[in-house]
Amino acid sequence: MLTIRNEQMDVLADASFEPWLLDHARCFFAAECAELGPDGTLTFVREMVQRARRYGLRGGPEISSYLDLAFTFGRDFESDAWAAALVAEADGHWSEFTIDALYEAAMEELDPQAGLGVEDDAADQVK
Repeated sequence: MLTIRNEQMDVLADASFEPWLLDHARCFFAAECAELGPDGTLTFVREMVQRARRYGLRGGPEISSYLDLAFTFGRDFESDAWAAALVAEADGHWSEFTIDALYEAAMEELDPQAGLGVEDDAADQVK
């Protein structure tokens, strides 16, 4: 029987996921991608995917949300005041809950009037 390790599965998943993430980035963060250039954008996306995985994020939506936060707030957004407490609470082991909480805090940071309870459709409009 053939056994495929998690690391191998990640490589296989990346083969189709990376082009999708690049298209996503170019669509929602066109100015940032233009500034980075094609090689810089690819490098940034790959770096953010690796970071997201180090935090324990595995699913496409969670990694995509992490990438969105990095494009919006910068590659070290985790150290920003609005994110620091949530990152400390997660203690390096993020989950879907952590990325959702960070996304909610980011929405509040971008629009303090929005408050809590932002629906997914509203979050998509910020991208």
